[in-house]
Amino acid sequence: MAVPSKLRFFDHNPPPEELIDALFCNRTRELKQGLLMLDGGATCNEILAVYGPTRSGKSHYVRRLLHALRTRDRERGQDVWRIVSINANNRGSVRAVLEDVFVELWRASIALESTVGDDDKGHYNEWLADLEHRRALVLGEVAEVANETLKGSTAASDGSVELKSPVVVARVGAKLETREQESERLVRRTPTDREVTGHIRDVLDGLRQFDAQRQTIIFVDDLDLLDRRGREGAEVSAQLVDQLKSIAECRSCLVMVTIRELYFNGREKDFNDFVPLGFLGGDDLRKVYTQHVSVFNEGRDVFSPEVVELLVQGADGRVGIFLKTCRDLWRFHIEANVPIGRSDLAEFLRAQLRRFKDDAIRHLVPEVERVLAGHAFQVSITEDLQETPLLYSVLLPVPGQPGKYTVNPMWVDVIGADAQA
Repeated sequence: MAVPSKLRFFDHNPPPEELIDALFCNRTRELKQGLLMLDGGATCNEILAVYGPTRSGKSHYVRRLLHALRTRDRERGQDVWRIVSINANNRGSVRAVLEDVFVELWRASIALESTVGDDDKGHYNEWLADLEHRRALVLGEVAEVANETLKGSTAASDGSVELKSPVVVARVGAKLETREQESERLVRRTPTDREVTGHIRDVLDGLRQFDAQRQTIIFVDDLDLLDRRGREGAEVSAQLVDQLKSIAECRSCLVMVTIRELYFNGREKDFNDFVPLGFLGGDDLRKVYTQHVSVFNEGRDVFSPEVVELLVQGADGRVGIFLKTCRDLWRFHIEANVPIGRSDLAEFLRAQLRRFKDDAIRHLVPEVERVLAGHAFQVSITEDLQETPLLYSVLLPVPGQPGKYTVNPMWVDVIGADAQA
């Protein structure tokens, strides 16, 4: 295989289909667990949850699982699963995700044309025409027109002053006579989220009729990060769960999501405990590094062994954080001689601190520098750091203790040592 573009070198986002196998490692048990539970097709009227800590590799795992399902189908000469993948991260509304699901199922319905027998062609074409109308409604390309009745009052005084309003708020003259009146107007009406969910259920029923051999998996990634500000557990995510639960009740359909562990805990009635993912150990992260170097750099190391150990130490078991830091460090020294050493890492971290001073969090930097110089490993900060570059770089949240953060040991080791020198 040719060496892939280095745009994907140490990429912390899930890899494209052609690299999923090559870059997946250290989740063998969880992969076997998922495949076993989905063997031969499966039914479940609950939402299947893949859950774990932030940046623990949930999205990559599910994509590898779905890839393995397709591969197993081909090896068995079967075609069991139709897969629809949607990313909910930062989409902002339930409607945006439901629209994406509907459109993907609509496309899957069109793709069936060559497989439908002659006896069913007429019925199938009628169904497609109905789906096209529904698609236009769901996407707002056309709108239903409905009559809306307005109720109001007419008030008249002996001074012949007439007031018309939905609600009478003034009295004119000594004598006042009121009478109710109604009027109608035409209004444009778009489908509600519940109605869009109903359209999705109807498409799934049609797919089951015209493609009875396959089941559908609807995968929604980062369900709990639907809110545009990325806040975990926002109300909009709970509203999406309600709609997905209704879709999961359809026959021949599974709904699978990735969510943070904190969002899953206490919501077992909403989700099926499908596959939990934990932190990766040091050996696992070293294998991830080796895998990337092998695929993208012909096996040549880009970091010294000491730097690899420091990066492992600073990742807190989160493979996403490990890969992102590896990528940023490698790109910072992209023209330097490799392997990148400890002094290069220190230069990179100091540059990060300077960047923080130009950011909206500049007022927090002196406290961070004081903590690093004092070799402290925990700090309390009352401000919300969720949308700042400090989180998961210098500071790691302490689970269950809002405002409490562990100081990244890699930063303490490298920058703290510099401060004392």
